[in-house]
Amino acid sequence: MTGLRVRGAPGIYVWRDDPHAHHRPEPAAPGEDPFRGLAKIAALGIKVSRHCAYHGVALNVAMDLEPYRRINPCGYAGLETVDLSTIGVSTTWNEAAHVLGQKLNALLAP
Repeated sequence: MTGLRVRGAPGIYVWRDDPHAHHRPEPAAPGEDPFRGLAKIAALGIKVSRHCAYHGVALNVAMDLEPYRRINPCGYAGLETVDLSTIGVSTTWNEAAHVLGQKLNALLAP
């Protein structure tokens, strides 16, 4: 799986039809839906309030995605949400959390 960013939008996205594709074949044209063909698989959040930083990460592993069809994820109408199991990655929540933790530790360690 290859995670992608959408300029100005929080989260990590994958191509619904090809989760291993690395980039959009061509940039979204002005006025075009920047999420066309993409599905959100993870969320990243940072908030600073009263001199304290709050942060979090959520990775969709294997879950009931139906409730996400009733909301606008991150305020974006029509944005699809996906999980690892839907795109063919078979893993447990504990295994995914362990790998994600190792990756974050390697990237963020001093």
